[in-house]
Amino acid sequence: MKNNTIKILTLILSFLLLLPCIFVHANGTLTPTIAVDTAEAVCGQTVELEVSLQNNPGIASFALDVGYDATKLIYNGATVNESFSSAAVNENFIFWYDWADSYYNGVVFTLSFTVKDAVLSGRTQISVNYDNETGGIINFGEENVDFAISSGYIDILSEIGDPNNDKKINSEDLVVLNQILFGNILADDVLTAVCDVKPDMEINILDLIRLKRYICGDNISLGNV
Repeated sequence: MKNNTIKILTLILSFLLLLPCIFVHANGTLTPTIAVDTAEAVCGQTVELEVSLQNNPGIASFALDVGYDATKLIYNGATVNESFSSAAVNENFIFWYDWADSYYNGVVFTLSFTVKDAVLSGRTQISVNYDNETGGIINFGEENVDFAISSGYIDILSEIGDPNNDKKINSEDLVVLNQILFGNILADDVLTAVCDVKPDMEINILDLIRLKRYICGDNISLGNV
């Protein structure tokens, strides 16, 4: 009898010790999140990015602000999913409320952007922001609900050797390459791929020489070893 009691107590203690681990694991995988999609585009192209709710614990209102780089993108507006058809859209501000908590997970609205002409190649971030101090996301119990933000992006592509995206490979592209080499422009993976005209996975003086030779009319190609 005594041995059975010890075994039972041992099992209970083991279970209690595991509880914190189980809670942390579950909490980590069920974080409420607003996720923005990603896309690729060239200058002049219009793309759409979906914005979704994930692991929604129940909300009755949100006030969201769309963040983007207006020097690179034209914001065309948002199209709201029918599940949130009562939402009001005012430029890059989107407001919605209901008379009960919604536990919906999926696409809430779709953002439309057009890439401006002659924009430097690279990745530009798209975010959705809120401020719970001013009633950002609230449930029907009038409590703030915290959501993690998973920002999206648009990769602005161009022809190799044309980082300034003006559809011409000329001395202006040499200027951009020079600015990258001197550290005045930070090149992300997208811009690096465009400027790596003598491909070795980095931008260096060899790319500058290759691009200058190409512009001067030498019979060489860009992007080939």
